[in-house]
This record gives sequence, C-alpha cells and structure tokens, in this order.
Amino acid sequence: MRKTKTDYRAPFAVSGRFRSPFFILLRALSETLLAVLLVFLFVSSVHAGAMTDRDRLMFMPRLMITGFVDGRYDDFYTKIGDISSHTYQFTEHLNLNAAGFIVDRRLLQYNVGVDYERSDGTASLTGDYKSVNLNLMFLPFRPLNGSLRASYSDGPGYDLKTVGFSVVYTRSVVPESAVKEFIKQQRQQRQQQPQQQQQQSNSEENTGGQGNTSQSAAANEAAMKAELKKYEKGFLYYFLPKIFNLDFDAYTANTGDSNTTSYSTRFAARGDYGKTNYTLSVSDVYQKSDSDSTNSLFSDLSTHTGWNRWSIMSLDNDAFFNKCGATSAYGLSSAVHGFLSRASTWDYSASAGYRATTDNGTSTDYGVSASTGSSSIWRKTFLNYRFTAGYNRTENSTAFENGYGIAVLGTNTPLSTKVSLGTSSSLTGGTNGSGYSFGIRANYTPLPRLFLYAAYSIQGAMTQNADNSALPDKGPLQTAEAGVSYYNRINLSSNIFVSWSPKTESDKWYTTASTRIWQLNVVLGSDLTRDKNRDTSDLGATEATGYSFFNTISGPFFFRNSSFTLSSVYTKNDSKNIFYGTKTTTESWNVNPFITWFWRRLIITADGRYTVTDATNSPRITDRRITLRVTRPFRLL
Repeated sequence: MRKTKTDYRAPFAVSGRFRSPFFILLRALSETLLAVLLVFLFVSSVHAGAMTDRDRLMFMPRLMITGFVDGRYDDFYTKIGDISSHTYQFTEHLNLNAAGFIVDRRLLQYNVGVDYERSDGTASLTGDYKSVNLNLMFLPFRPLNGSLRASYSDGPGYDLKTVGFSVVYTRSVVPESAVKEFIKQQRQQRQQQPQQQQQQSNSEENTGGQGNTSQSAAANEAAMKAELKKYEKGFLYYFLPKIFNLDFDAYTANTGDSNTTSYSTRFAARGDYGKTNYTLSVSDVYQKSDSDSTNSLFSDLSTHTGWNRWSIMSLDNDAFFNKCGATSAYGLSSAVHGFLSRASTWDYSASAGYRATTDNGTSTDYGVSASTGSSSIWRKTFLNYRFTAGYNRTENSTAFENGYGIAVLGTNTPLSTKVSLGTSSSLTGGTNGSGYSFGIRANYTPLPRLFLYAAYSIQGAMTQNADNSALPDKGPLQTAEAGVSYYNRINLSSNIFVSWSPKTESDKWYTTASTRIWQLNVVLGSDLTRDKNRDTSDLGATEATGYSFFNTISGPFFFRNSSFTLSSVYTKNDSKNIFYGTKTTTESWNVNPFITWFWRRLIITADGRYTVTDATNSPRITDRRITLRVTRPFRLL
C-alpha cells in the first residue's frame, strides 16, 4: 500500500487571487510593520530607565490577588478618682490588591487596591473608611515609560481624590570608554592594511608601482580618519542629561467645612560626565482653598563631583530658588573635601554658602568654614588632631556676625594588653567668646568577659559676653563617669554618671542585667537620677530625685507556634522646690502583656495594658486597655 504525503501547509494556502505582486508586497509591508512594532514594544533595551523593582516587574504574573481580612476588638477603661468610663470598639478591615499585566508584562502592568474598614461601638472614632487606588505602568522596560495613578478615599467627615501621571525618558548613551576602545581597535586594523600593501610593493621592481602604492596608502589613511570620525562623540553627547522625569499630581480634599484643591508639576533631569553627576529640578505648586489661594515655585540645581585627582575627593554645589506668595528665597552653597596630597594623611574640607530671603525686606546669611586634620602614631600613642576656622554673618534688622576657630586633640595609648588610656581636649576662640574642654578616660579589661572604664571631663569658658551666654552656669561644668560590663550566661552592665557645676548637680545610675533561663529571655534593670539646682535665690530652683525598676520576660507560650512578652515598669519621682520648701511625689506602675499565636493560616494577637498613676494633690488615674485581633492573610492567584 502506497503512503501519501500529507501537506500540512494546505489549510494555510493562499488563494490564487491573492498571489498577485500587489498583494504579496502589501502583505510583506504589513508583516514588517508588525515586526517593528513588536520589537519596539516587547524587546527590552539594555539602557532602559532605572527601575527600583525591575526584577519584580520582569517576573510579574498575569494576575496576582493578595490581601488580608482583619478583625479587632478594643476595650477601654479609665478611672479618675471616683469617675470612671468604659468604651469598646469592634473593627473589621478588608484589604484586597490585584496586580498583573495586560497582553505582555513589557507593555502594560497594573496594580489595583481596595481597602475597607468599618468600626462600631461606643468609642468616639467609629465609622466607615474606604479607599481605592489604581496604578498603571506603560512600557516599564523601555527608555520611554510612564505611569498613571489615581486614588480615592473617604471617611467620616472627609473625602480625598488624587490623580497623577509620570513620564520617564532615559537617553541611551554608549559609554565613552567603549567608544574610545572601539576606535582604537579600528585604527589598529586599518593601519595594518597599508603595511601589507607596502610589503607587496617592495617585491616589485617598477618604481611607478611603488609611487602608486604610496598614494594608495595616503588615500587609505584619509579614508580611515573620515570613517572613524563618525564614531567620535562630542562633549554634549555625554554631558546632556540622560534621565528626564516629568510628574503631575492633582489633589482635592473636602473636610465638610472647607474644600482644598492642589496642583503640582515637577520636572527633573539627571546627567553625568566622567565622575561628575548633576540634578536639575523645577516644580510648581498651586493650592486653592475656600479661604485663599497661593502659588509656589521651587527650583533647584545640585551637582556632585567625585574626583580622585588634584587631591580632591569630592565637590558638591547646590543652587536653589523658591517663591511662595510674597516670600522668595535663593541661595548658593559649595563644599569640597580631599587630602593635601596623594600620599598625605592630612585631609581637608572647606565650604561656603549664601542665602537671601525676601519678605517685606531682605535678610541675607552667608559664611565660610575650613577644616584640616590628620592622625598619626607616636611611640605607640595614637594621635588625632583637627583645626577648624570659620566665619558667618546674618544681616537683617539686627546684624549678627561671628568668627571662630577650633583646635581638637585626641590621644589613645595602650599601656598594656589590658589597660589603655585616652584623652581629648579642645580650644575654641571667636568674636563671641572662647572656651576649653579636657577629658580623660581609662579602660581596663582584667578578664576576656569583664570590662571596666572610668572617665572625667571639664569644660568652661575663658571669656564671656555681656549676657554670659558663652559661660555655662557661670563656671566650669565637670563630669565623672564609671561603668562595668560582664558578659557570660548573665550579661550585666552598670554605669554611673555624675556632673556638677557651681550652680547644678546631677547624678545618674543605670543598671541592666539579662539572661536566658530555659527558653525564656529575662531582662531586669533599674535607673536612679538626681538633679539639684544650687541657686537658692531662684524661685523655680528644684531638687528632683527619681528611680525606676523595669523587667521584660519573653519566650514561647503554651501553644505551638506562639510567643509572649511580659513587661512591667515602676517609677517614682520626688520634686522639691528649694525656695518655697514644697514637695510633690508622682508614682506609677505599668504592666503590658502581649501574646502572638500562628494557628494554621490565622494570626491571633492579644495585647493588654494596665497603668496606675498617683500624684500629690491629684486623684488616682487608672487606665486599662485590652486588644484582641485576628488576621487572615491570603493569596488567591
């Protein structure tokens, strides 16, 4: 039996009247246009605009629906003296989000969200809250891409509407290094052709032929330069902005008592050339309400240069202008940072700025500052020193100016493997006064898990203004500090801080201990503070003493996949007025349990808070709050 060959192209055969040259040409043109369109829409560009979630967008499924359902019950109880109040509130919350793409993820992606919350009860904040938002992203992977967004939300006494769009264009630029490398390779290849021709001509005995070969080599050189000229790019090709961004937003708010409408437009362009990058942005905001309307214009130009030449590491420049109604402001600033030389450890920084504000008068503020410093090792001692100088002036109704200089020196000397000694000192001088500070710190590590330290510092002023503004408490301020830390199965840390001056005293003591018992984490701590004002002539001079104890216990609960945290704080503060001799005492304690249980796909939480406060000549305040919450997250597709 003879087998017949099946022609699978028969169902798709073209009838005779469509085989004419006109129809064949029309079909070829239509297929070409369709191919070009598909390539433009669906083929990603290597130099496409920067997307923060590019990978997530690339793997976006056709449809994904996520959200959660939440139910919460709140119980509030408050008692002040003999007066008590009890309220409750039950809240239902539904959140639904749908995301995906239409036709192709490289053509159009969308995100739609719906949020609905309903609360009922005797509490004051009850009612229905709902919101809807939409976000469309067009051609997210193309150099020219855009997005359209809109949202609506309302609740008791208000409603909000917003709409906006963004357009981003990223200019595809071939790196300058790649262009130079390509031109270099092409030049080397073309230079080898005349050499090969010269070798062939040397074997010939006819001198006329050699002359023709020389003319041919010159012609090839000229043709090579003309052809490579096409690949060379000018300065503007690299310097012009590479990313352009246009945003527009419209906003309408109705609170029942007033209506507010706002329109904002922003244009930004970013570019770079070599190690220099810059940003130019211009925005305009128009806002109108029932009371008045204002129009604001903001513009900003900022550049950042990262150099590694001429001992300059970075250079930042900023210029801005903004206007809001009758008030306008503009300014310039510049800052530079680097090292004195490539091999130097001395670094430097300098900055200068100018700002002017006009509002029924002009106010200007300008200043300059410079700083240099270094670090070195001298006989096992680590030295760190820095010098700063500056000047600033403000001119308005009352002019103010200040010139200053600061010198800082710090040392750190290891006396042994267990002991180290450090010092810090500074000297400040200026037209508004001068001051000094000195500090010393000793560290001691007798055991690998035991650390002790002690420190002392003093700071004061050598000169002062007429109002004593540069003199802290009319005398030097002295501080002393000591601490011990031990890390083992029980982690212990205790620090004491004492400061005093001719007018004030302050003492603080902090102690914290933490450990792990079975599967429980336990933290215990206490604080003790004391502040005293020695100036008995001051009517508001007080002497205050306070202390507190706190603890936190956390770990797994009785159920599987559950945990709990129990924290409590006790605080007592005594305050005494030294001039009148009156005394007030405030005492409070707080207990806060929290339980979380992951049961199947439900998240169940229970939160409680109980606080009692007693104060002198005030009724007792009792506050209790209980919150029960059940959340069910889901993903349908």
